[in-house]
Amino acid sequence: AVFYLLNKLEQGDEIQVYFHGVRHDYAVEELRVVSAGDVSYFAKQTQEEILVLQTCYPPGTTWKRLLVVARPIDK
Repeated sequence: AVFYLLNKLEQGDEIQVYFHGVRHDYAVEELRVVSAGDVSYFAKQTQEEILVLQTCYPPGTTWKRLLVVARPIDK
């Protein structure tokens, strides 16, 4: 249920993640719906840092997955 509303995010929205007490800021770059068994996007495809959040799609089902891809915001 934590990621239930990820489908409300839009390109350019900001995401803040805290890791070891340090805040990391990201901007949503794309939303992508994939099959439930598709894990290819999690294979490293670039040397750049990206954040990928995953949830069920449509919410509450196991039919597909929604991926939210975000990149760090330079501050």
